[in-house]
Amino acid sequence: MPRLSFKDWFLRKLRYYKTFAELKGIEGVMVKWGGILDWIRLSASYNLVYRFLLNLYLQMNLGFDFKVTDFWNIDTQKEGYPEYQPVPKAIYGQTKYNEGVYDPDDVTSKELEEAIWELREKATEGDYNEYKLKGIPLILHIEHIKSIFKKRNVKDLYLDAIEDTLALVEGKIVNASYVGIAVVGIAKVSKPRTSVSKFKMRMPRNWIQEIEMDSIKIYETHVGMARVGYCRVSSKEPDMRPELINRLVQEVDAFHKRIDTLWQHTFFLQRHEKFMLKGAQHQIHLQEIINTTKRILDKYGVVAQMRLTYCLFAQELCYHHYKGHRKTKHYKRLLTEDEIIEKYVKLGCDRQILEAIRNALRAYIY
Repeated sequence: MPRLSFKDWFLRKLRYYKTFAELKGIEGVMVKWGGILDWIRLSASYNLVYRFLLNLYLQMNLGFDFKVTDFWNIDTQKEGYPEYQPVPKAIYGQTKYNEGVYDPDDVTSKELEEAIWELREKATEGDYNEYKLKGIPLILHIEHIKSIFKKRNVKDLYLDAIEDTLALVEGKIVNASYVGIAVVGIAKVSKPRTSVSKFKMRMPRNWIQEIEMDSIKIYETHVGMARVGYCRVSSKEPDMRPELINRLVQEVDAFHKRIDTLWQHTFFLQRHEKFMLKGAQHQIHLQEIINTTKRILDKYGVVAQMRLTYCLFAQELCYHHYKGHRKTKHYKRLLTEDEIIEKYVKLGCDRQILEAIRNALRAYIY
């Protein structure tokens, strides 16, 4: 049977229907799922450990409030380390000078954490510990994210500290291993440890050159990398409490149960009608967006190498207000259409063509 073309929205809907919305299709998906289940578990463990460590640093160093995020709530005051005094949130008209911090009006820890995790997906491979983007391509994504939050009164120094934290945690995940949070089968085996081990991390604002760092435990500060006001002075002892490691293990085990074939089979069957109606509707919507965009690209004679980028722009423009299942994309609801255009101009797209696509897709924007 020839491969179905996506140029016709009906054929795209039909393929989606046969794969996800038809009972026979769901059975086929579950057979494939069972065949790669071990790999899925390994990938899930890697990502959970990565996000756990990244969020730990964001909370300890940068005061992130994880009660408002979509990830599990880690209370480092009670579960992770000896008691410490977090920087309190300031209240206008009540808090005295230098005794608290004010959050920007339109930004919370939720939007920042979502954006940081998307940058992590650009910087590091999604399923194993290797670098993904390097140098200028990654810097462009980082600068775009920074510009979004700068316009919403997040300070430059704070955004730079976030970038430093991402680079540090990436180095620990990619090039080091720690008892309690290392994923067997992915984590690199370190040399026999004496009192101090070493790992490499990429330099922030460069993202190519590596520097070697000393390490004695999971959470630590590093001379030359720690920013005054955005770190905590750490000693050689103690490290994380066993309660926090156990919490991570419980979360990983719970996630493994949710991705079991039987659980996923039930999940798909329960949503059979939703896939048939709402999912298929999105397939039609997406193909109409792509077809409309391609007609404009043909008009302007856009070369093949850039056509995908313009199609991605069209989809992001039309769906940036849509609240989908990928929660790390929800921060994009902060964006304006002009900000999305600026992003793709920096990626090499022509502004005139982007404006033509926007005008043509006005009726498709959620």
